[in-house]
Amino acid sequence: MSERSEINFNGIKEKIEDVCLTESECEQCAKIKCLLGFAKVGIRYALEKNTYNIPQGEKLVPLSDAKLYSQHEVVEALAETLLQCKNCRDNHEEDCVINITRLCLEAILTGEPMPYHGNILIHLVDLSRVNPEAGLQVTALYRQKNNPKSNSA
Repeated sequence: MSERSEINFNGIKEKIEDVCLTESECEQCAKIKCLLGFAKVGIRYALEKNTYNIPQGEKLVPLSDAKLYSQHEVVEALAETLLQCKNCRDNHEEDCVINITRLCLEAILTGEPMPYHGNILIHLVDLSRVNPEAGLQVTALYRQKNNPKSNSA
């Protein structure tokens, strides 16, 4: 990937904040022990260090987080995250902050980490196989946001 400025980290952060249960429901933020907290820490790290990669980040995703979140809000956050993906294909890096954020959000929707092979459209098909309802919702929202001109016609 080239310049970090190509990614709208603020858009992703806002959507993740919408999903976050906040301390009113969690009592205290678990930060990196929480899927959303981990994603937020990763984005903050990427911004502060001016980098896309979080060393060993994929291996540190807290898959034991079993909190229940609003599927609608998770779908919104995942669609926004996928919009920021650069479709790296063969150059895909597992420790990319976008990939790590995607892993966190998909773990909420599917209960497991999903591999990503560098192509969003193929990945959306894979997501639909694992969780048909969420997969269709993410695909529809991704397409809507990715083609705003076709929605206004």
